[in-house]
Amino acid sequence: MAEASVNGVRIAYELHGQGAPILFMPGTGLVKEALLGGPAPALVGAGYQVVLMDNRGTGGSDAPPAPYAVADLAADAAGLIEQLGIGRCRLVGWSLGGYVAEFLAAERPDLVRAVALLGSAGPPTAFARLAFETEVEMARQGIDLPHRKQIVDLLAATLTPAQLQDDALVQTFTERMLAGSPWGGPGRHGQFAADAAWCAQYAATHGARWAKISVPLLAIAFEQDVVCSPAGARQLTKAIPGAELAVVPDSGHGGPLTHAAEVAKVLLKFFATN
Repeated sequence: MAEASVNGVRIAYELHGQGAPILFMPGTGLVKEALLGGPAPALVGAGYQVVLMDNRGTGGSDAPPAPYAVADLAADAAGLIEQLGIGRCRLVGWSLGGYVAEFLAAERPDLVRAVALLGSAGPPTAFARLAFETEVEMARQGIDLPHRKQIVDLLAATLTPAQLQDDALVQTFTERMLAGSPWGGPGRHGQFAADAAWCAQYAATHGARWAKISVPLLAIAFEQDVVCSPAGARQLTKAIPGAELAVVPDSGHGGPLTHAAEVAKVLLKFFATN
């Protein structure tokens, strides 16, 4: 693991492979190592250099006092790109990481060659808004959920009903998460505050932001995603000239992990020409 000091915050990252760089930005609470269970290894195998980072508030990165904003995380990612000298690079963002990638595509096209948004394109759902607002309210009250309750909430938000009935799959995910530590404190409160603010502001800000995006953009939506729906992703791709949409069947918000091969195939096809 390597570290970079960006905007006064220590950001942890890893480099995998050699070739044209792709920066992966994880979702809320996820650490960079989790992305190795997704499409990242296939991109390394195809000849790209994959840069994995921990957003502020998770993993090996610092967790400054909450709240955070998507703009803060975007500034961290931009600073890392500049320190590593990899701009203009390809971006892949999942969930909160996708919000950051969308922001960078609009505001820092000098650093971005192409962008792929995984489960993060278009207006967040009413369920997502409620979930994020609830987390912010719990933070105000000083409440940190027990580890097992955190896992239950995460599974409910990321797996489809059919996947939740797959005992082996649920057990595998549960054991992986129980092997880690509960996530609380300023990192959890800060990242969920960024999620909540993004959702609350989206209707008022997306039009102006979408109008700024000129880099090639791919939205990968997951058919049964309760956080960012395929319908929402379709809104974004229809509004941005040349933007592409792919919908992964029988998948939920956790699609980058449960359907890693399918996601990697779509990413490789997109990046082959962008």
